[in-house]
Amino acid sequence: MKHYRWLSLLLAITLAFIGCGDDDDDVLELPSAEPVAYVVNQLALTVSSFNTATEEIQKDIYNVGNAPNDVEVRGNSLYVINTLDSNLQIIDLDTGVSDFVDLGEGSSPEKMAFVNDTTVYVTAGMANSVKVIDLAGKSVVKEIPVGTAPWGVEISQGKAYVVNSNYDFANFVAREGSVSVIDIGAGEVIQTIDVGVNSQEIALDTQGRLLVLCTGNYGDVMGSIIIIDPATDTASAPVDIGTIPSGIAVRDDGVAFITFSNFLTGESGLLSFDTNSGALTHSVASPLIPGIAGMGMATDSNNRLYIAVPDWDGSSKDKLLILDENDQLIGTHEIGDGGGAASFVAVRE
Repeated sequence: MKHYRWLSLLLAITLAFIGCGDDDDDVLELPSAEPVAYVVNQLALTVSSFNTATEEIQKDIYNVGNAPNDVEVRGNSLYVINTLDSNLQIIDLDTGVSDFVDLGEGSSPEKMAFVNDTTVYVTAGMANSVKVIDLAGKSVVKEIPVGTAPWGVEISQGKAYVVNSNYDFANFVAREGSVSVIDIGAGEVIQTIDVGVNSQEIALDTQGRLLVLCTGNYGDVMGSIIIIDPATDTASAPVDIGTIPSGIAVRDDGVAFITFSNFLTGESGLLSFDTNSGALTHSVASPLIPGIAGMGMATDSNNRLYIAVPDWDGSSKDKLLILDENDQLIGTHEIGDGGGAASFVAVRE
């Protein structure tokens, strides 16, 4: 059974003696200032780059920590959440030098969302909280309690929306999840919204609505997607996905993409969802791309979709897939040696 949400942690524990990725002496030649997609090769504990203008690939240009679980580009910095090292890594893209923000031993940081250029919220899965980080001082300035096993987080209309999976790790039981709504100004939870079983990921659409992705129980309860309106903080009825989803990304034209991998049936692929109509446009029966089990996705201002696809067949060759604004596959690039771990991608424009 592949519990994708925590697969990276198990793999990283197994390979913990390889190194924590804090050595910056191995940084290679830096990418150019052209638009670049950065891919975290999670098992190799490195970052590779793909120049979107020249299609130049540079593999393993930065080292990262154990079990990297999120990556974002902001300004001239690449931000990486290293779950087992319990830190936020900040890589200067001009120099390749890394700084680290300690998030507390055993806190299991998972995902991040930027409030502005100086403040970032990071979910702490094992601490059942959100860490508020001051980037200027590179320190945690506040910890906000939320629900059980928080994972995804997004910002909309002055509020942070934190997805609590409520997963029972002691007994491996998936339970009904929730979303904690935090008033950023007050720094406290003002509402809790019930959502579906094992809620994990969250993404913003073009109208500022929150798309919550629920994984299900890896058995008889399949995944679903729920839309939260930040104006009222009410949730829509769930839309059944009919499979086990793993990642989500939303384009500027309102199309949401969802990767899935169902170990019960052996099916995997890419679905699409119209955020305006609230309906799947490519379902499990007719996936946009069949046979991929990627987790990390990102979009750019040209409505291109970047999918980091880990190698599951043992050949240790992670790939980067690129779809254009018409949902046509325009590129498949070997991007690094992930060796079967989930990968993540962020785009710098």
